Order: sequence, then structure tokens, then C-alpha cells
Amino acid sequence: MFILKQFKIMVRVKNGISRINCLNISKKLFVFFLLSTLIIAETNAQSINKRTVLDEVVYPSFGFSLGIFNPSDVNTYITNRMHNDGIVITSGASELFSFYSGHFNVVYKFFRWDFIGQFEYFWSPKVIMLDNGASLYYHLDCFSPGLMTNYNIKMNKKGRHFLFMGAGLTFSSLKFVDYTITSTPCRKYYANTLGLKFQAGFNFKFGTFNFKPNISYLSVRGVDDKKKYTRSVLELCFSGLQAGIDFSFHH
Repeated sequence: MFILKQFKIMVRVKNGISRINCLNISKKLFVFFLLSTLIIAETNAQSINKRTVLDEVVYPSFGFSLGIFNPSDVNTYITNRMHNDGIVITSGASELFSFYSGHFNVVYKFFRWDFIGQFEYFWSPKVIMLDNGASLYYHLDCFSPGLMTNYNIKMNKKGRHFLFMGAGLTFSSLKFVDYTITSTPCRKYYANTLGLKFQAGFNFKFGTFNFKPNISYLSVRGVDDKKKYTRSVLELCFSGLQAGIDFSFHH
């Protein structure tokens, strides 16, 4: 009986030790899982913050470009006006065939997508010098705000340089001004129209400085149908190819 009682006591003691060991192990596991959860949460928070800084940002950009186009109605108008005034071109050309543009953008970058509000101005001047020292002047210009979307494709593993492609819709206000000898006061033609723009290029990132060489095609055609100075409508056109450079500073 004494042996049995002693065995029971030892069993109870051993069971008590087992319960204590289990309790200690449970506490350690709880602390381990708690710390692991906190570490994972902190890592995720840093990852979210990193994505917010690098992949979701709003920034301004600006740029300029040169382009070629053929506003056929305007060029025909210039040729006819010069013929009617008895002016003969001996060198050079009277047609408009190149233009300049500058633009300012507000860009919302969301991961690989850029959503762009663009404000762009196009200008194509032509000055013709006459033998008697006088000069003729024409210009076609266009203010073209619009909305663009670009998609960026990584060019390297670090994701610092991208190839981008995009398209957008513009609302364009065009104006053609004729300052010739017989135009007193000058003649002005206006047109408002919707247009399309397609672009592609590269985004090279150096720290916070971003350098974007690009090419684009603009399709803008509007008609002045008031017939104030002509018997027929006059189409104002800024459809052509552009090559340009954009600059911005952001992460």
C-alpha cells in the first residue's frame, strides 16, 4: 500500500510537472506567434508604404516637341492668296509643313498606369520676305487640352527604365491668321473640334529625375464654316507626327 501511495504521489507530481512544462511551452509558442504576427504586419506596412511612394504618386511634368504636318486647305488658301496678289516665290516654300509645341501635364501614376491631364499648345508660323522689303506673315495655332492614358512596361529587373505606350482624347481650339498686303485688318479663322493622340516612348529614371523621349501622332481637324472671307469652308488641321522630350521630378 505504501508503494502504491508513493507511486500515486509520484504520478501526480510528474503530471504536475508535465502540466507546468506544457504551460511554459504554450506561453513560448504564444509569444513566438505574437512576435511573428507583429513582424509580418510591420513588413506589410512597409511594403504598402513603399508601394504608395513608388507606385502611386501625383506629379507635374513638362516638355516640348517638333512636328511635321500638311494642312492642305490652309496651304491652298495661302497659294491662292499669293497668286491673287501677284506674288511669285523664287526660293523657299510658302506652305506650312512644320510646327512647334509645348505642354504641361499633371500625372497620376498608379502602378504601371499613368493617367494624364495634358495642356498643349501648337504653333506653325510662316514669314515670306518680298523683294521690296515688305513681308507676309501667316500662322496656324492650336490650344489642345486633353486626357491621356499610358501603360508602362519594365525594361530591366530594377524597374528603373520603362517603355510606355498610350492614347487619349483632346479638345482642340484652332486658329489661322492671315497677315498679307491686302489683309487690313488681318483675317482670322477659327475651329473647335475633338481630336485623338497616340504616343509611345521611353522613360529613363535617374534618381528623382525622369527623362522621356517620345514620338506621337496627333489627329485634329476642324472646319471654319462661317465663310466670312471665303466662298467655301476652310479646314484647319493639326494632324501629323511629333518627336519630343518630357521632363519630370518624382520617385
